Amino acid sequence: MHIFFKQNKQLSKEDINIQIESAEHSDSIKQLKHYIRQFNRQQLIISSEGRYYTVDTKNILFIDVLGDFCTIHLNDQSLTYRKSLSQLETELPKHHFQRISRYCIINLNSIHHIDNSLSGNMSVQLINGESLTISRRYWKKVKERLLNHD
Repeated sequence: MHIFFKQNKQLSKEDINIQIESAEHSDSIKQLKHYIRQFNRQQLIISSEGRYYTVDTKNILFIDVLGDFCTIHLNDQSLTYRKSLSQLETELPKHHFQRISRYCIINLNSIHHIDNSLSGNMSVQLINGESLTISRRYWKKVKERLLNHD
């Protein structure tokens, strides 16, 4: 694989053009295209209680699930959305969001600090004061992501 940068002064500062060249449209190319799309995703369109909301992903603190419904917790409100956590996880920018349990995904930028809890799990305190549990199963990945998160 060869990666190079070519400056184009005809583009505005907000515009980025990406071109992928390959002999065939392989699974690796499909994964790369998906990753690039995910990297730039900044908004979700959410249908909640008969209304449609445009949600800026940087305002999401965490998302949890109960049954068939996800609740998206924002700084100032919570929106209930009929979608599985796994489906919603694929729509979020992977570089900012991490699953912390079978029932919860957290925005890594919303973490204030993390403590040990009595049960052997870890407890994460968010910037809004809310406390969530990181299950032992997900702790290693969360720790790795936090150490490499920018």
